Amino acid sequence: MRVPDHESVFLHGDLWWGNMLWEGSNCTVVIDWKTAGVGDPGVDLGGLRMQMAFWYGPAAAVPVLAGWQQERGRAATNVPYWDALAALNTPAELIDWPGFDGEGNPVSWQALTERRDDFLESALDQLQN
Repeated sequence: MRVPDHESVFLHGDLWWGNMLWEGSNCTVVIDWKTAGVGDPGVDLGGLRMQMAFWYGPAAAVPVLAGWQQERGRAATNVPYWDALAALNTPAELIDWPGFDGEGNPVSWQALTERRDDFLESALDQLQN
């Protein structure tokens, strides 16, 4: 599959909640720019959606997309492509990656790996349609 045509923007390259500082519900600072670059905004969007899906469950990716679209004032494009790319850019087993259940308790690396696999499968299903 070829990379979708895209606009080029400045990217963080490793956008996740651990690289953000918050005041209440407002992200005030993004840190750790060592993987920054230029490319499609879907790189950061897909990465953040994937991280939220396997830290907090699949439903957590939905508000990430909604918030991105609200802030950008437009619909995101090629979301399944960027979701799949993010999921494929992870280790086979997510040992030592953080994840939580609905009550904030840690979940096993096996559960995280299953969440990632489900996220990838959903993205691939959407790409085939």
